[in-house]
Amino acid sequence: MFVKICGITTAEDSRHAVRSGADAVGIVHYEPSPRHADHEQSLRVADAARETFAEHQRPAHIVLVVFDTPAVAAAWDAIEIGANVLQLHGNYSSKDVAAARDVFDKAPELGAEYAPRQVWWATSLKHHPEVTSGDSGEDVLLIDAAVPGSGSTWDLAALENARLVEPWLLAGGLNAQNVAQAITDAQPWGVDVSSGVESERGIKSMNKIAEFIHNAKTAHARLNAGFHAAHAPEHDADDAEGRS
Repeated sequence: MFVKICGITTAEDSRHAVRSGADAVGIVHYEPSPRHADHEQSLRVADAARETFAEHQRPAHIVLVVFDTPAVAAAWDAIEIGANVLQLHGNYSSKDVAAARDVFDKAPELGAEYAPRQVWWATSLKHHPEVTSGDSGEDVLLIDAAVPGSGSTWDLAALENARLVEPWLLAGGLNAQNVAQAITDAQPWGVDVSSGVESERGIKSMNKIAEFIHNAKTAHARLNAGFHAAHAPEHDADDAEGRS
């Protein structure tokens, strides 16, 4: 289970998220948001994440999340702050995804501590009710609530009309108390959380981050265990009886 903790604004929270098992750290560049990180904050968050991922010998996914920045400018911003993933959130097109990827292709190679560069696209089922994974050329699709960052929940039954294949991330209204059920119901490749791990608006809670990651990964492990048990070959049980 891939877990992204988004809206991180301090190096301390960045390190804690990675040490708690997060697979990705998200940095928001959107000034109206209480989770907006300026250039200096972004550098500190990205540096701390990269160093901590390296300490734990895990590939760094440092995600720059943008809402209204032109795709090409956003890709250069990602390179400048040390992010290897650009998440285009909202009203972006396949041309924007391609333009951002073209910038990444021209950029200097990343260090061994990074995962390969990627361009993600995030939307909601309100805006794209029958969205199909990969239609915009994105590496990863993120399905969010209609109002991103609001913490509002939404009806996961609407996912029945979407055509989703891995990798895709579920977001919107998730927290430590409901993430296990959401994973069971939607069975996403990964989950993304921001407001659901805050002590107050824009301020992350270390305890909530750790609890969310633990619950998400535990739920996914149980789901996988149940799947494998249900699909175990019948002769395994016969062999076990024969050996008893």
